Amino acid sequence: MTTGTRAVETRSGRRAQLLRWLAPIALVLLSAVFVLGQVGQQRAFSPIDEYVYFDYVAKVPTQGYVRSGEEVGEIARNELSCRGVIGYGHMGEQCDVGSHEDDAAYPYNGETGADIYSPLYFWATWAAAQPATWFGVDLLDAARGVGVLWLSLTLLATFAALREMGAPRLLSTGLATAMLALPIAEWSFAYVSTDGAALASAAVLALAVVKVWRGRWSPWWFAVIAAVATLLKLQTVAVVGAGAIALVLAAIVERDRRNPWTLVVPAVVAGVGSLATQVVWVLVRSATAVDERPDIGDGQPGYSLEAVLSLAVRPLLNLGRVDSAEGLLSKLAIFAVVAVGLGAIVSACFVRPAGEPLRFGLGIGAATVGLLMGPLLAWLTYLMTDAFVPTPSRYAAPLIPLLLVTAVPLLHQHAAAARVVGVAGLLLGVLGTAAAIVQ
Repeated sequence: MTTGTRAVETRSGRRAQLLRWLAPIALVLLSAVFVLGQVGQQRAFSPIDEYVYFDYVAKVPTQGYVRSGEEVGEIARNELSCRGVIGYGHMGEQCDVGSHEDDAAYPYNGETGADIYSPLYFWATWAAAQPATWFGVDLLDAARGVGVLWLSLTLLATFAALREMGAPRLLSTGLATAMLALPIAEWSFAYVSTDGAALASAAVLALAVVKVWRGRWSPWWFAVIAAVATLLKLQTVAVVGAGAIALVLAAIVERDRRNPWTLVVPAVVAGVGSLATQVVWVLVRSATAVDERPDIGDGQPGYSLEAVLSLAVRPLLNLGRVDSAEGLLSKLAIFAVVAVGLGAIVSACFVRPAGEPLRFGLGIGAATVGLLMGPLLAWLTYLMTDAFVPTPSRYAAPLIPLLLVTAVPLLHQHAAAARVVGVAGLLLGVLGTAAAIVQ
């Protein structure tokens, strides 16, 4: 080999290395622009429970977690009085005046509504927010800024899962970036919201399913990630269920080639273990409650089987939606994700299982969980709060990374179509970011 040949190969290797890191770096930078561009200009609280979430974060260093039935602290009450709530305007009392003791002036009659959550998300958010507070950033804005980390993890894990599934670099980047145009992205990552952690852990779960099936990760990693994800937010149990079903079905289909129990046992443990973590948390909440929870239901006196069953088709038809006003770009993004998701499920359910066992399993898993998650989550919430709360549209969002992974074989059938989808996804994501920070 000549010196010139070696130089050419060295340059080629460096170029390949640069291309390999270009997309991940771009996704992280886009995440920072998306989140920080909004945090810098938005003072009011998100109407999606950010006020009680912030109270939880503020109490982390003094009490670890909030107790069921306890009152929201003065820090959060004062912030609410100073900032107000998007769509509602001023709430609370006077800003920076008095001790804010008028319970009737605050949501839930002054009590917390965030006690349903384990402290894991709030511990992580408080810890990650501390460096910004050292430089004079107030705790709420610093906690909002942590959304950069949750969003980066979401996009990077989704990108990695798509690549692992066989998607080209352009298609993987485009599909991951397109998530920024969905309404769920703004409300989950630019504010203090457990939905951001749910999306991030759901993306990691999707990556784990593919990595485990390919034999690159131990199946037990799926079980560990499932437990952590469910502690971050209960709604990720839907992704755990879909992933577990996919691994079990794929293992059964390939039972003649590999020992199915090496996947079936960890998958079952993941499903049972994730539910067990919530049972433990419910017991802790009950044992440490200081009063009855405030009524956070929709006015319906308890649980109606008919009402819960009506939620069956809602999740898959509202991927990325947040039950709020939507612009044309958001509607286009929602339509695209729903179309891709439903197309992925239908096509995967009818493939030859022996030829594409993981794709078949993902299709069955996503279809099963997509139809059951609305009723089941409403039922679980009822058990934990004794109130019927119709499952919000945003709770279906954690299924998005797994559905995108399921769609890879369908979208990658024709190279030209894959490039068009990749470019369209990039445009959606970039336009969504621009629209979010200039609104």
